[in-house]
Amino acid sequence: MREETVVWEGSPSQWCNFGYYFRCVFVILLLIIPVLGILPSYLNEVSYTAFLQFSIVVFLIGSCFILSRYLITVCHKVTLTDQRIIERTGVFSKETNEIEIYRIKDIRLIEPFWYRLISLSNLVIESTDLNYPLYVIVGLYNGKDIKEKLRNAVDLRRDLKGVTEID
Repeated sequence: MREETVVWEGSPSQWCNFGYYFRCVFVILLLIIPVLGILPSYLNEVSYTAFLQFSIVVFLIGSCFILSRYLITVCHKVTLTDQRIIERTGVFSKETNEIEIYRIKDIRLIEPFWYRLISLSNLVIESTDLNYPLYVIVGLYNGKDIKEKLRNAVDLRRDLKGVTEID
């Protein structure tokens, strides 16, 4: 049995979460700014304390949402080797999924407008794997290079295994 060589290893970019982060911060500010700025001038000291506590709770809950999405993205690891694609997800409980690369039928590179502005892309992989007939790796830097490395690895692996695709 031949030793596996890592072709690429990484995580999705945090830029993929920009919209989520923006919405969380917007909601936090939408709820906190009126409480800290406008309302206290109309309230007595007891009401002000209650609104201040409310603001702190909103800030903490919003921060927990942001932190959880950050951790989910950081803990999502994808490894492309010359034999398989290994995906490891989960923050506390981990799940590992694999796709043998000789099963890959097609590889597409998708570069949405907003991702192109920050040099990101998505890699869409179609395979004959029953669990993952369509697998997407989101938020990749150097997506074109990764696609070519994967394509070369797929061709080499298919030659070594003697696999041909019949449509």
